[in-house]
Amino acid sequence: MFCSHCGYRNRENSRFCEQCGYTLAGKHTQPYSAPPQAVVVVSNQKKGQSFFKFLAVVASYLFTGLVAGFLLIEVFPYIRTFLPPWLLELLTRSPNLR
Repeated sequence: MFCSHCGYRNRENSRFCEQCGYTLAGKHTQPYSAPPQAVVVVSNQKKGQSFFKFLAVVASYLFTGLVAGFLLIEVFPYIRTFLPPWLLELLTRSPNLR
């Protein structure tokens, strides 16, 4: 006998579901059927808008990384010894860092 609430297979003489405690209807209880699947709503957003959002996110990450690198060099000057030359040149283009 299957529980109509959770689908658990119980013993034939059970009055309550052993899994969820739901009251079982009797010997003529129908097998469990899964609930219908959720419907996925597709966005009506234009393709170009998502591309520009992607570019904005990438640009913000790059900007944040450069600012963080610039601040690290200002606060911890010894970090210059660990940076590759191309990154050090990129971060120290400001005249006050030289």
